[in-house]
Amino acid sequence: MKPVGLKAIMQTLQNKALQHRLRVSEFLRDADKQRNGTITVPQFASALSMAFDRMHICLSEDELDLLVQEYKKTMPHGAVHVQWRPFAADIESVFTMTGLEKTPNETPTTRVLQHQPHTLKPPEREEAVQALLQALRQRVLVRSVLVKPFFADYEQQVNPCP
Repeated sequence: MKPVGLKAIMQTLQNKALQHRLRVSEFLRDADKQRNGTITVPQFASALSMAFDRMHICLSEDELDLLVQEYKKTMPHGAVHVQWRPFAADIESVFTMTGLEKTPNETPTTRVLQHQPHTLKPPEREEAVQALLQALRQRVLVRSVLVKPFFADYEQQVNPCP
């Protein structure tokens, strides 16, 4: 198993939040019954599970422990709670730029998600696959076939957590 760092976990969560326009604070706010900015570790795990439920993100115990260690707060009665507001601000920082109040003339940068294309190693195999895909595209276009419903049925059966 490869070692996972806090930065990689936050990057993954930020990418999914950006891709699906997800505001994590809405899920975490519901778990904060005392409205003091902290929630218990099981509440934190449950809220993250609900927030990223359909995005095929399954955080392992080690990854969850890294997040808890980064955002933990020891309460006066000795229990460890998670400070959800700084966590949500870090995740949602992909939507807004911090410090615009002090530097209003600065132009915000946009973050773009791009997939790296996968290519087959022998160029002949890659060309054959591309020719096949082009032929399929042409058939679907000529026959006006709706392809998406065929895959929608399978989409519900995919288990995101092995």
